Amino acid sequence: MSTPLGIFQIYPKAAVFVLASLLLSTTAIAAEGNRIPPVGDQALAFQGGYILPTEKLAGSIIGAREPKTYFSTGDTLYLRFIRNLDVHTGDWVTAYRLTTPVFHPITTVYVGRIVKILGILEITSEPQNRVVEARVIQPLDSMGPGDPVMLFAPPREVPDQGKSEESVTGTIVEFKIPKQETAQGEIVYIDLGAQDGIGAGDRLKVIRQGNRESMKTFLPDYPFAELKVLSVQERTATTKIVRSLDAVHRGDFVTRLLGRPRPLDQGLDRMGSPEELQ
Repeated sequence: MSTPLGIFQIYPKAAVFVLASLLLSTTAIAAEGNRIPPVGDQALAFQGGYILPTEKLAGSIIGAREPKTYFSTGDTLYLRFIRNLDVHTGDWVTAYRLTTPVFHPITTVYVGRIVKILGILEITSEPQNRVVEARVIQPLDSMGPGDPVMLFAPPREVPDQGKSEESVTGTIVEFKIPKQETAQGEIVYIDLGAQDGIGAGDRLKVIRQGNRESMKTFLPDYPFAELKVLSVQERTATTKIVRSLDAVHRGDFVTRLLGRPRPLDQGLDRMGSPEELQ
């Protein structure tokens, strides 16, 4: 063992641990200095995507240095912008993909398409004929030629509680993950946005209509879940389900919770009856 590295020949697991620690430290330093969204609701707001009514394409991925679809930090991609944007070395862009077309579950009106965030890229060369090199800063999903990019905008902080006290009612229109129903911890999109006075941090209760027992008898509506708004667009908002007593469906009604909600760390076993959400 003539060198300090010789110890890793005897303890290979220690070498893996040290190398992983160094890589994590490097990533953390890059994150701190380059505005990568932190953990928590702010990161979830970025990764949660949103509903986009109409797209204004800025550019797209046209190729990669290595032929693959799952890229890691440091991999090189090539981008082409459709117009002469003022982009330079060191600027960041967000790779995304338009996925599910969203139609309102009640009115059937077209709402938009879900923007799925794929990752953050840093431009590493000056544009030549609108083409640049970019390296992956934060991969979140597979990406490749044809996937569009937009200028990176850091997500806003998400307060624990919204400021508005005005009542407003809307509908759950879609889920981030395509399925028939969803539950606590998942991302859902609602048809309320900035034009309705919705803001990040707002809490909403999810309400289900009571059953119809007869021609003249209707059971009362009841709240069974709570949402927290993560990001807001003009006519829609991205939310997460923070508490739920039952599966959440498209078309469920939502209304703003007025007053301070109960702490989020209270689990379902201590949540009590649905009336506590009222």
